Amino acid sequence: MPMKVRYSLVVRILSMLESEIILTSQKKRFIAYLLAGVITAAFNVASFNLFLLLSVDYRIANLFAMLLTKLLAFVVHKKFTFKSKTKNIKNLSKEFAGFFIGRIFTGLLDYFGLIVLVEIFSLPQKGSKYGLQVIVIILNYIFARLVFTNTPTTKR
Repeated sequence: MPMKVRYSLVVRILSMLESEIILTSQKKRFIAYLLAGVITAAFNVASFNLFLLLSVDYRIANLFAMLLTKLLAFVVHKKFTFKSKTKNIKNLSKEFAGFFIGRIFTGLLDYFGLIVLVEIFSLPQKGSKYGLQVIVIILNYIFARLVFTNTPTTKR
């Protein structure tokens, strides 16, 4: 499925979630975050598996998958989950930097956690990747909420 089709599917799912469910804004945001988190985690795992199919070493495959996922996550969370509107490049840069600092932390946990689970504990690559994604989703929510809700131009 081409990337543009996948993106529009994500947009439609998030729009449906927003328009069909009548909840408090905080609950809406959390549900939208969970859906976006599942979508980005699925994208992460799918791209990881694609790189494995291309015979890329699992460590490098994981790194590429994580980088692509971070870019997707920023756009999805800014636009759909937190509906953050920035009026200038300075505010956008602050959000981007804050988002990526949090993602660097969880990215390091994801990257080195997979190596530890596979190399030290001899756990399967894919199962370890899936388990780590649950932890990463929870931590990323905490960091994203701090970044986007502290932006003065965020709609609440």
